[in-house]
Amino acid sequence: MQLGLELALTGMVTVFTFLILLIFLTSLMSKTICAYEKKTLQCKSAASVTADDGKIISDEILKTVITSAIQQHRAGRKNV
Repeated sequence: MQLGLELALTGMVTVFTFLILLIFLTSLMSKTICAYEKKTLQCKSAASVTADDGKIISDEILKTVITSAIQQHRAGRKNV
């Protein structure tokens, strides 16, 4: 019984440590890439959406497009 508890605790600590390390390294990588991109281009926030031509799409246009897509999906249309 005690061996099972030790194994479970060791496993949980290992997973928790790995996840904390993963979060830290992902944040560090994001900051590094964003700092590198600021040298060449403006680093965009995660919330900004760009079109194929590189222009930022406004929230109102994005809301209209998403609403239209949901309505078409609910209507059962597969092709526009």
